[in-house]
Amino acid sequence: MATTPTRRRPSAARHPIGRLTEPLTLLSADPPAAVITTLERTGFQATATTATPHHLTDGDYVAIAGAVPDGYNGAAVQVVVVDDTHFWYAVADDTLTTPATGAMTVDFRSDAQGGTGSGWWPIASLFGQVTALTAAERLVIKAVASLVSYRVLIHYQPDVTPTMHLLWQQYLEPAPTRLEIAGVLPHPDPDLSHRYLILECSEVQGT
Repeated sequence: MATTPTRRRPSAARHPIGRLTEPLTLLSADPPAAVITTLERTGFQATATTATPHHLTDGDYVAIAGAVPDGYNGAAVQVVVVDDTHFWYAVADDTLTTPATGAMTVDFRSDAQGGTGSGWWPIASLFGQVTALTAAERLVIKAVASLVSYRVLIHYQPDVTPTMHLLWQQYLEPAPTRLEIAGVLPHPDPDLSHRYLILECSEVQGT
């Protein structure tokens, strides 16, 4: 009598989506891009108003994009901050039509010294699986970062870098745990490498 072969159920290791239940917030040291609602020129000075706080400081370099005419745009424009939603910068042409039109944005590039921003801003809300590493696992990855203590599995995000942090809101904990991302790795399973990332993280103390 022929027997029906038993169909194997997919293992949890190959389908981790059901375990991504920990709420996480991805933080970047660079301010998020802001929408420019008005951009007006007086002489060689262009003054911008943003729809939300721009989080810029005096001397920051930014990219201005989407403005018409194109003379308002630039890939590395240095700004002077007026307040939370206004800044100005120099333009090379004092005959540009004013106000500018178009879908205009300002995007932080670097501070005046070429470094990152001066704060931490949320850029994405995620769900992940957070696993505390054993002593043996920490020895294996010591070349990545000697203080790595957590491994975080998340859905693939194209812009996650080791310069970012995570806020991990643990169940019933009054305050989130802050994690510093030390390494960004693809999932070891080739079938899942384009769907998930593994983040090697250490806990930030004193926050």
